[in-house]
Amino acid sequence: MKTLFTSRINFDLIRFHFKRLKALTFVFTVLLFTTFPIPVIIKRLNIYYSPTELFGVNAAVGTLAFITMGLMIIAPFIFFHYLFSSRAVDVYHALPIRRRDLFITYIVTAALAVLIPFALTYFTGYILTFLLFANPFTSLHIFTFMRLVVIFISISALTVFVIMNTGTLSDAIIYTGILSIAPFVAYAAIQFFAGRFITGFASGSGDILPFISPHLAVLAVIVPMGLSVDPSIISSYWFIISIIIYVVSIWLYERRRSERTEEPFTNRVFFSLITSLFTAILLVGLIAFWSTVNTIDASFLSPRVITIPILLAFVVYVLLNIIKNRSTRKFKEVTRNYAIMVVTTLVILSTFYFTNGFGFTERIPDSKDIESIQISESSIAQIPFIGMTSTNKLILNDPESIRQFVVFHEDIVGRIDSKRGLVSDNAYELTDPNADYNNYVSLEFAYVLTNGSRMSRAFLVHNSLLDTLLPIAFTTEVQSQVNPILSGKYYPDYVEFFSPSFSTRYTFTGKLDELVEIYRQEISNYTVDDYTKNGGYLKYILAYGSDDRIFQLNIDERHTRTLQYLETHLIDPIDTEFTFQRFIAPIEDPEFHYYNPISGYVRKTNVWDISSSISESLTLTTADAKKLDTQLKAYAYSENRYDTLLIYSFSDDIAHYFSVQLPIIPN
Repeated sequence: MKTLFTSRINFDLIRFHFKRLKALTFVFTVLLFTTFPIPVIIKRLNIYYSPTELFGVNAAVGTLAFITMGLMIIAPFIFFHYLFSSRAVDVYHALPIRRRDLFITYIVTAALAVLIPFALTYFTGYILTFLLFANPFTSLHIFTFMRLVVIFISISALTVFVIMNTGTLSDAIIYTGILSIAPFVAYAAIQFFAGRFITGFASGSGDILPFISPHLAVLAVIVPMGLSVDPSIISSYWFIISIIIYVVSIWLYERRRSERTEEPFTNRVFFSLITSLFTAILLVGLIAFWSTVNTIDASFLSPRVITIPILLAFVVYVLLNIIKNRSTRKFKEVTRNYAIMVVTTLVILSTFYFTNGFGFTERIPDSKDIESIQISESSIAQIPFIGMTSTNKLILNDPESIRQFVVFHEDIVGRIDSKRGLVSDNAYELTDPNADYNNYVSLEFAYVLTNGSRMSRAFLVHNSLLDTLLPIAFTTEVQSQVNPILSGKYYPDYVEFFSPSFSTRYTFTGKLDELVEIYRQEISNYTVDDYTKNGGYLKYILAYGSDDRIFQLNIDERHTRTLQYLETHLIDPIDTEFTFQRFIAPIEDPEFHYYNPISGYVRKTNVWDISSSISESLTLTTADAKKLDTQLKAYAYSENRYDTLLIYSFSDDIAHYFSVQLPIIPN
């Protein structure tokens, strides 16, 4: 550290190189200008230009950053090229300048050769978009520039580190590429392996990606990626990492022996360490990938699982050694080293596998330490008695609901240990070999703990276990998310009342908030049995929503006070002959019967794509549909399967396209 900060920049040498390479700097500037300022001018000259029009800044800055990133990788090769020639290195090291000063001078020169054109391009582009378009220019753009500069320097540090460990240009290029892609390979390998072999593992949020790769950090700073991390934290992190890399690099540079120049590696530890680590993480990813894509139902250490990945990784390892040795000599030594690496990797993976991620699967937080539980949208859609929500996830905040969910989670873990065939981490390891995948729900959820951390899990759970969630599903908290109108904070733009088969439409003369309050009071006293076994036949369906989403509120025989209010305020019934298409999907049609439909749901959809898959002979007229008005329920909680009435809106007479599915249960 002291060596780095006591080094002095030789400004005369910097001026010399800028005069010598001014053409190169000019080319860099022109190249970068083609990504931002020039497109701005071209669009301004467009005859269709509007003075209130915005310019697509994110795309332009993203392209600019991508090219700058490439130049920052290349620049150190230009200024440290002398390290790849034994004659040149003697000349440079004979200059009346300390090695540490020469090192820091060339680092600064390489950075300025790219960052000056980048700064000119960045600010010129933003100034032009401000003057010629309606784009604002704020302090945020200045902060973004500073963050990008820091991350670009860390990208350059990676190249410098590789150069300090290699003696030829070709090896430096190869290993710069390897270190650049290694974080992505490692992340994918861990995700694949844990997702395939560790029960309960849920895919990571991606928040870690900008911290393992400066290349992705650039993207995270420019474009919102849904990350929960502040861009300033990301850039500060890479500032610290770049300092560490430069400290190590200058230490290597001062101890670099000139006679090792033009050899593949000036630091033999570098080759052994990087090659072994890269091949090991590649092997991990290949094992998980191979067992997944080939749907191999076998144990982790089965030859069917590991043989092909070991051979493929061996090819990569041998190729890297051939490039290093410039021949096939030492093949036995290479094979022996690879065997040691494979055994070490498999031992580590086996420990991880047989301990279920060192207790990861069995780890369940105490309900008192949980602030909320978030269930993913894809999971909610598969739970029959919940269906859809107004957001992209279901959030549980009620302490009693959290406690009941933790009990449900404990039951899942207990069944994994007892091998009762009702829970799995993936479709190929169901403990019941005769299990039908269609009877399993992919349940993914996350605990948000009081200390601010998250704990994510994912399981394949048999439908029969979901009954435990029924008391939670029918709480006011959950029902308000399924039907946002019940929350008292949602004001729909579109409200329509229909008969159960959507064959009749009514005009509503009452007050919607009064109706909702009556409905809410009625359901607040319901038990689980009221929602399942005691459900009555539908009387009316309220379809409501806004431009982006449609929801459905079912009103059946149990809602006596709600029905009294509606019968007083629903008038002018009219047929919907040219508004809907209706079909009956029979029991044997697997496309619509992955599970017993417990509740209908309404959503925007491409009507023609769905309805085209159903036989026209099953199409119902409005008159036929009316006959089903007394046979439709919102849900049918039983082991039986039923024909399903599928209803699709398709006329401009209805404000929104949507679809409904309802079970037909004869009286």
